Amino acid sequence: MSSQNLHTYVLSSDIILTDRKGKEYILASKNGNKDVEVMYLKIFESIESPCMMAEMNITDSGVNLIGTIPIQGMEKITFGLKTPYFSTEEYKYTFYIAAVRARFAKGKIQNYVLDLISYEGLKNESIRIGKTLTGTGDAIAKNVLNDYLKADKTKISEQFFEPCKYQTKIIPSNKRPFDIIGDMLNKCVSGYASSQTFGTKSSLPSGSSTSSISSGTSTTPEKSTVENLVGSAGYCFWETQEGYKFKSLDNLCSIGGQFKGDDIKDTFVYSIANTDYNKDSGRNILEYNYVNEIDVVKKMRYGTYSSLMVFYNPSTGQYEEYVFDIEKAFKSMGHMGSEEDIPELHKELAKYPTRIMTQFIDDEVFYNGEDIASIDPKNRQGISGGSGSPFPDYKKYYMAQSISRSLLMGTQKLHIVVGGNLSLRAGDKIKIMLPNFSVESKKTSKKYDEQHSGNYLIKDISYEFHLRLSGKNYVAVSNITLIRDTFGMKSTS
Repeated sequence: MSSQNLHTYVLSSDIILTDRKGKEYILASKNGNKDVEVMYLKIFESIESPCMMAEMNITDSGVNLIGTIPIQGMEKITFGLKTPYFSTEEYKYTFYIAAVRARFAKGKIQNYVLDLISYEGLKNESIRIGKTLTGTGDAIAKNVLNDYLKADKTKISEQFFEPCKYQTKIIPSNKRPFDIIGDMLNKCVSGYASSQTFGTKSSLPSGSSTSSISSGTSTTPEKSTVENLVGSAGYCFWETQEGYKFKSLDNLCSIGGQFKGDDIKDTFVYSIANTDYNKDSGRNILEYNYVNEIDVVKKMRYGTYSSLMVFYNPSTGQYEEYVFDIEKAFKSMGHMGSEEDIPELHKELAKYPTRIMTQFIDDEVFYNGEDIASIDPKNRQGISGGSGSPFPDYKKYYMAQSISRSLLMGTQKLHIVVGGNLSLRAGDKIKIMLPNFSVESKKTSKKYDEQHSGNYLIKDISYEFHLRLSGKNYVAVSNITLIRDTFGMKSTS
C-alpha cells in the first residue's frame, strides 16, 4: 500500500451541528466545504475516564457560525470516520459541546476550539442520587447507568461488565452517578478471583529495625506474630466507542486464564532503518518514549510491596493487625509480562511493611439483628457460608490489595505514536516489539529487547486527525499511553 494512504482518514459523513431547536448546520462536508474547515479533530478514550471526550479546531472564514447559530453550549455534533488503511468500517460518533475556548480572529477569519463530551458525561453533571444502592459492584454500575443516567442501551453490554464478588450497600449522599461508580472501584473484587484469604501467620518486627538490602542482613529486637492478607482487588470503569466497560485490573492484565482476559489486539514494531517492517506498514511505531519505569521509593511509601493494616471495630472493641505482602499475593493476580514472581530486591523490601494504614471496621452499620453482626471476620455472610450481616465491612478484602494492584499497573508506562487506527480501544492489549540497542558484536541472536518488549495495556488513546497543508488529504495518528505491571515478553500461545 502506498505511503500517501498510510495515515490518511476519510470523513465518511458530514460533521453536523444540531442546535437546541433541532436545526442542523454543516461544520465540515465530506465533499469539501471551504467556508468552515475543521483543522484538526481529537477523540479521547481512557480507562480512567467514565466518558469519551473530543476537541475540534474550527476555522470560520466569513460564515460566523459561532455568532449566527449561536453556539451556546450543549449543541449536538455528529460525524462518521474511516481509517481505510486498517478497515473499511465506518465509526460514528455523537458528542455535545461542553466549552468554546482559544477563540481569536484575524481579518475575516475566526479560529476556535470546541471541547466535546458524550451525552452521559454532560448529563452526569446535572444528576444527584440520594437513594440507597445495593448489590454487587457490576450490578450497581449497570443500575446507575440504566435507572439514573438513562444511558443509551446500545452502550451497556453484559460482555463488557465483569462480575464482582460480595454484596454491598452504598449510601450515595447525593453524589453524581459517575462519582458513585468511581468511589466503589477500589472496593470491587473480581468474580473470577480466588477467594480473598487470610494466609499463614508470619513474624513482624514490633520494635525498631535496621536492614541492609545489599547484604540481606537485618536486626530485629523483638517480633510479634500477625496474619497475612492475600488476594487482589480493584476495577476500572470507562467508555469507549463500543460502549461502557467495567473490568477488574486483573482481567485487564490477563490473556485468557482465570480472569478471562481479552486476547492481544495487534502487534506494533519499532523498526531501525526499516529492517523489520516495510516503511509503509501501519504497524510501525513512529515514536516511543518511556514516561515511567521504576519508582521504588513511591511504591514503598504507598505500601505496594508490604503494608501493615490495623483494624479496630468500635462495636465489638476488637483490634486486629494484618500484613499485606506482595510476594504472597503476586500469584493470585493477572500479569502482563513474563515474570512469574517479584524481583529479588522487591522480595527484600516486602519483608517489612513500609506503610501503616489504620481503619475502622464495623459490620453493624447495615445490620438490624439483635445478635452480633459478625463474630469471626473470616466467617461473614457471603464468605465461606458465614452468617451475620448481609452487607459486612469488607475493608480487609480490598484496601491494601487494591492499592498494591493499582500501583503495580504503572510499573512501566510507555508512550507511542502509530498510524491512525480507529479499531484500537482504551483497555485493549497490544504487543510491542522494541529493538535490541546493543552493538552488533554484543547483540548475539536477540533481535529484540526481551526485557521491555512484550504485552502492554492501552491506558489512554487519542485519535488525532489533522488537515494536510494542501487541504486535500487528512492525516491521522494515534497517540497511545501504554502500561504494564511486570517486565518481559510473555507468550500468548
